[in-house]
Amino acid sequence: MVSPPTGGYEAHPTRMGFFTLIFISFQSMLRAILTWLLCWSQLAHANPNVPTTSIESMVTQAIESELHLDPAWLKLLHYRKTPLGWRSTADGLDFFLADQGRVNPQAELEATLRGFARSPTEEELLGNAQRMTDEGELPPLQHPVCRFPARLVWLSQQLNLQPEHLAVTDCPKFAEYLALMEPTGASLVFSSYYVENPASTFGHTLLRIHRKVDAEGQPVPSLIDHGVNFGAVVGDEKGLRYLVKGMTGLYPGRFSRIGYYIKVREYNDHDSRDLWNYPLNLTPEQVWMLVAHLWELDNTWFAYFFRTENCSYQILSLIEAVVPEIDLLPNRLSAVVPIETIIDAMNVDGFIGEPTMSPALRRQFEARIGTMDRESRKAVAALQKDATAPLPDSLEKTAQAAVLDAAADLIEIRFPNEILLDEPTPEAEHRQQILSRRAQMGVTSPPLRFSPASVEDPTRGHGRHRFGLEGGLSVDGQPYGRIHYRAALHDWADPALGYPELEQIEFLPFTLWVDPAQNVLRLEQLSFLRTRSLQPFNRFHRRPSTTMDTGIERATNLGCNDCIGAYFQSGNGLAVGTPTHRWVGFIMGQTRLWAIPNLTGIAATPLHLGVGTSTGFRVRISKRITALVEAEVLYYPWQEHPWVWQGEGDLRWGIGSHMAMGVHGLTTPFQTNAGLQLFTYW
Repeated sequence: MVSPPTGGYEAHPTRMGFFTLIFISFQSMLRAILTWLLCWSQLAHANPNVPTTSIESMVTQAIESELHLDPAWLKLLHYRKTPLGWRSTADGLDFFLADQGRVNPQAELEATLRGFARSPTEEELLGNAQRMTDEGELPPLQHPVCRFPARLVWLSQQLNLQPEHLAVTDCPKFAEYLALMEPTGASLVFSSYYVENPASTFGHTLLRIHRKVDAEGQPVPSLIDHGVNFGAVVGDEKGLRYLVKGMTGLYPGRFSRIGYYIKVREYNDHDSRDLWNYPLNLTPEQVWMLVAHLWELDNTWFAYFFRTENCSYQILSLIEAVVPEIDLLPNRLSAVVPIETIIDAMNVDGFIGEPTMSPALRRQFEARIGTMDRESRKAVAALQKDATAPLPDSLEKTAQAAVLDAAADLIEIRFPNEILLDEPTPEAEHRQQILSRRAQMGVTSPPLRFSPASVEDPTRGHGRHRFGLEGGLSVDGQPYGRIHYRAALHDWADPALGYPELEQIEFLPFTLWVDPAQNVLRLEQLSFLRTRSLQPFNRFHRRPSTTMDTGIERATNLGCNDCIGAYFQSGNGLAVGTPTHRWVGFIMGQTRLWAIPNLTGIAATPLHLGVGTSTGFRVRISKRITALVEAEVLYYPWQEHPWVWQGEGDLRWGIGSHMAMGVHGLTTPFQTNAGLQLFTYW
């Protein structure tokens, strides 16, 4: 008999009396028989003697007690209240048994109860028993008893369903699924920010289903766990089409289960992203309901919106379905940022345990070489070119092993795609030769040590929203003001605590200019998305630094104070800095394309193309104090005044996690001003 476990984590045999243990075991067995009512064997069969009158009386009881409005039912079906009534965010119709089930919780509850008692068809019996057909295709839909085990469990609790009420009592395919999952717990996992993939610019959230616990019942980090991901099914589409469809919900999103080690390879190794694990304090019943509800979600899909109903939103929706007493989901129109969903879960008292971090491969490599002398680093560089390069005789055996460890990591960092391919590649063979040499040394490497400044929990960073006021004087002594707002997330001058400090990721930042002398308030700039990534160049890391910005801006720098135009700017270049990134300097080539209706440009069109360079440096004075100085020069060959330049500087001090103050200065051919800034984050 397979049934959901009962009791809490405190039900440990070593802490109970013998008779108490016997009583609880008997109570659990009785509860399993009379309440959970889910039995599986090797062959599916039907119960031909279902009393329909009892089911109809339960339907009546459910209606009278308004079970369809119970938060647990609404969350289990993913209903949300809209101005037009209830509507489920699940879009796949196989998730509903009633014709109007997607918008009618009562009709779906009635159809579910009657579905449990309905005699199965031959196709449903086949679907109950087989994971795949003989031709390798998906089998037919299962009978409702086997298709919706989490619904069955909840309705059994509310209405005291008995085995004789069910038309089907055996679900071998679901039993096989449970045996494969072996769930003992679950964690929320946050994969850090990744500007090279638009869908992961703000990070990514997934679930990890634990398969092991230690002697104290705590989860053991294990690559054999299951990863649960929610993602858009996009195919090979990229570029503007990909972005537009993702913003408008035109991609189907699905839950998928995959070996956690694959997600570690994808995020930790291929993308060099840290993985933060936040264990959920779930009871055994809730863990069982979690995997049972995941089974139910195989039958549906959800419209995927990058900004709102994204991976984090749906993961929280999944958690709410099995822990209905907590409310985690934001307003459906609100932007959902992955790290904020983790913070929201942490704000539920006792729901999140102590986090752990799985470091990115690049972070591991930097930790390895951070303690090496010059000779060891040269040996790592030599092994990068030749796997048979000799190791310095002056190094002890443990130091030689550390060199080989670092060289193997470096090959994987430089050639992630080639290493992960199933077929052999020269790069994979190169790394394998290094690993073979390492295995022959017979020494154990000490655990890696990371500086506290480099592994700050991302939940400790400032809030994603930012509102700011700036006031000061122009070069002619006239007062001015600016009003700043940003929907998300972080820029180079913000306090670095909890963020990848060399990544700037901003969504919908805008600035309003205030001229108190003339009582004028006008838009200065609105950026739709701005990303900048500094990649300090050294012997081992040779990726370009990048910048991308698009939006609308007042063309003051082109000499037209009353002109507003749309722009797109991108650049690539070189950055250098200290190993700890305390200071970083950069220089980039820049290209900027404007479309300004009120200003004549290329061939008498409103298009304006500028090319040039930008440079600057950033200094992290402390965890909360940052200095940033930048300059940019662009050449517009079709303009009357072709050279456009700008210099800008910031000194910002983070006060706690919700405020910052600073000094800002700006100079261009047409304006120079400096003032004080005050920001609040939430």
